Amino acid sequence: LAKGIKFDVVPYADFGGGTGKQVAPEEIRRVLLQSLGVKDSATLEKEWKDFISKVPIEGPSARFKRAYFMIVQGAMYSDDKDPKKREEQTKKNLTAAIADLDAAIAAGIKDPRAYYARYRARILSPWLGRDQKFDPAAWQESLKSDLTTAIELDPLNASFRFAMGNLLAGDRLGDFGDESEVGGISVDGEKSKQVPEAAALLGLAVELAPENESYRDRYAKYVESK
Repeated sequence: LAKGIKFDVVPYADFGGGTGKQVAPEEIRRVLLQSLGVKDSATLEKEWKDFISKVPIEGPSARFKRAYFMIVQGAMYSDDKDPKKREEQTKKNLTAAIADLDAAIAAGIKDPRAYYARYRARILSPWLGRDQKFDPAAWQESLKSDLTTAIELDPLNASFRFAMGNLLAGDRLGDFGDESEVGGISVDGEKSKQVPEAAALLGLAVELAPENESYRDRYAKYVESK
């Protein structure tokens, strides 16, 4: 053992006689932390997590998964108590997520969730670049393109059909059919006429996921209100 390490002399566990040195777990922890130059295990854990978070993830699959889970789990929304910092961090997270998805898709990722996740992220593009020139037509086309590809790759996915129905309806783009309903984003701010294809897609989503109450409610209200 190295000099300075505390130990106990204990008998061997066999019948041959003799003794050995035994170092307690607490002493092992103390020596480890001392050698790493940190005060306690909590500090070590924090420094390790900080280090890992800064390691760049460049593989297409890894970048897709990082962005996907950030978006679908709502992790891109900062919980900072300062409103200004919260908005800045959320914008930073959203920009990073879109960049990850762009890179993953450009590299050939064929997972339909990548396109769906980018659609959900791009919905917030008007807010992300509200101080810049915004092209509504190009924005809507990019949303439609992502959803079209997602549906082509997974035709029986109710979420994709529901999202496309909302997109074509033009009145509640932000409604993802989740348990906690997300406020919609209106395209033109005016009550629109019923779009047959939108109604058909919303109805199909209900057929594909009959247990989803928010899908049924949305479809019923859309059809009855027009």
